[in-house]
Amino acid sequence: MRRREFIELFFLAATGWPHAASAQTSPRISRIAVLMPYGEGETSDSIRSAFEHALRDLGWIDGRNVRIEYRLAGGDFGRRDRCP
Repeated sequence: MRRREFIELFFLAATGWPHAASAQTSPRISRIAVLMPYGEGETSDSIRSAFEHALRDLGWIDGRNVRIEYRLAGGDFGRRDRCP
């Protein structure tokens, strides 16, 4: 192999490598935190299902491209100030 062919092959491999590496990255999953003043029960379940349905209509699916985390205060409205 001649020197010129080697240099051409080297530059082709060097310029193609970053594109191949970026194609292997996994998609980023967004996170949504929902703070609710209710405890477990009918009210929080209905609000939760309506919220997830609205997100699904917009293309956000829990576990696929978004992660939804719920924090329930259990009726203690003062707990919202103490959330981590």
